[in-house]
Amino acid sequence: MSELATSIALFLVVALAIVALSTFYVEPDDSRALRMLGPRYLKFLLWCAGIVGVMLLVQKLFLDLNG
Repeated sequence: MSELATSIALFLVVALAIVALSTFYVEPDDSRALRMLGPRYLKFLLWCAGIVGVMLLVQKLFLDLNG
């Protein structure tokens, strides 16, 4: 696997752990927490992708890395 693929896979595993722990901590009913896990994980990943997009946009607009 390439370094990028390994980094993305590790991020997805850690993100799932973060979302799962927070979901089970917030929701007292385990069955409801399991139902909420998928949508919360997707929302977390979308927000992370948005932050990456903003960072890339700022890099493109304000930083000249080629000289």
